[in-house]
Amino acid sequence: MISKIRIKIALLYSGFRNLYRSNGSLLLEIAIAVSVIGVISAMFITRTNISRKIAKIKTTHDNIETVTIALAAYLAENSRLPCPSLKNDGLEGAGGQDLSNYIGTVPFHKIGLGERDVLDGDGRRLVYVVEPGLTLSFNSIYDVDNNPFQTTDYFCKEIIDPSIQMNRANVPLGQMDVVAFVVDTADNCPVVSGNRINVKIFNYTRWLLRDFLLMKYLKNCPCHRENPPSSTSLI
Repeated sequence: MISKIRIKIALLYSGFRNLYRSNGSLLLEIAIAVSVIGVISAMFITRTNISRKIAKIKTTHDNIETVTIALAAYLAENSRLPCPSLKNDGLEGAGGQDLSNYIGTVPFHKIGLGERDVLDGDGRRLVYVVEPGLTLSFNSIYDVDNNPFQTTDYFCKEIIDPSIQMNRANVPLGQMDVVAFVVDTADNCPVVSGNRINVKIFNYTRWLLRDFLLMKYLKNCPCHRENPPSSTSLI
């Protein structure tokens, strides 16, 4: 009788021990599986974040290039550059004597773009800054008659005192070769300092000299060329 009881107790203990071992192995397997899933998830999230960041960078660069091309097309048609939008409504501002009127967002309605075309990768409006002297109502891009004494205004007319000041020493500024405009992100909005618009150059900053704008985007002659042909024969 006692031996039977001992056998039953031994069997019961053995069952509990096997069950404990089985549950321990299961818990270990679950822990390993959870760890593997955690590592895979972390890798996936990291890769997703990197992909999103790359996509934002590409969107910003692509939209800045789109804005640049649209501004060049507007110049070709109107022989001037538009003033910035001051109310984020895509409409051109009035300009005037105040330099702050030449710092704003892209006037997308004026240059024929959609609202999405003028956003950076984070969905914010791109900043647009223009040299005030290049927003006037010119008759042409070049001095058609090549007459230094004529009173007719033209886009390539000499600008004695440019308003846009870049913070990089190798920007070749001069009386003829001036910064036409700057397109940048909201994080790098230029400010007015005295009688200058101070532009700091960062990763997204796109600044174009007037000659470079004419030569690259319009395939025209630069402003400082001697006896340039008329704008109507080039555009």
